[in-house]
Amino acid sequence: MQEIELHSLLQCSCGGDIDVSGSAISCKKCGHLYEKKDGVIDLTTPEQRSKYEELYKSETLSNLISSFYDIISPIMCSTVWRCSPIRFIDQTHHVLGQSRQGVLLSLPVATGALIKLARAEYHDVQIIGVDTSLKMLKRAAKQFKNQKNILFIRAFPNELPFKKNVFKGVHSLNGLHSFDNRASVYKEFGRVMKPDATLQGTTIVHGQIKMADLVLEQYQNFGVSPPLRKIDFLMDEISKNGFNKPNFETHGAVAFFSTQSES
Repeated sequence: MQEIELHSLLQCSCGGDIDVSGSAISCKKCGHLYEKKDGVIDLTTPEQRSKYEELYKSETLSNLISSFYDIISPIMCSTVWRCSPIRFIDQTHHVLGQSRQGVLLSLPVATGALIKLARAEYHDVQIIGVDTSLKMLKRAAKQFKNQKNILFIRAFPNELPFKKNVFKGVHSLNGLHSFDNRASVYKEFGRVMKPDATLQGTTIVHGQIKMADLVLEQYQNFGVSPPLRKIDFLMDEISKNGFNKPNFETHGAVAFFSTQSES
């Protein structure tokens, strides 16, 4: 992305603008220095990393599976979640199309594999991929090395380092079931989305597939993800946190949803 566009998007946790014009990335207000390495900008602060320390198990798991995520993910979709991987590609393609001539936030972006499969030149969209796992992000940055209009940032979903009303679309692929304090994440999504923007995504839900429930219960026992809810609970939760009642459909243990901010 061009620096002027990036500068118009980013915001430090203190509320100051982030300067990306020089060799160093820093906040103009508080002076905090951010690191860019291996194509990833780390916009987390020590205070945030301490505040969200309880997320380390989810991040550790993501780091561990990052090297084979692109292989195991479609296998898990077909055998455990009982949902064709093609449906995820179709939704990603649709989201990219709806965000044309704007900026799309993809969170969690993981390795960016679905974007790579679905993206085409005619989409004419700038993409910001966000995740908490540095290893996932580094693999994503490697896949898109030297490609324009896509950037990868490490950040916490509860405190996004972006200004208000900047994204034309938000795509949360299998994110809701992994977020702690989802209400604060919905609030952040609503804050950074343009008034007419669309939130779309997928999430694994309870009560659809027995095998999926058993696997997810093991994740929860290990402390990897918060307690999962059934589809009606999650959709009501979204509509109570600044969004319209989502349109959704389920395929296996996966719910595909779409909604917009309340006007």
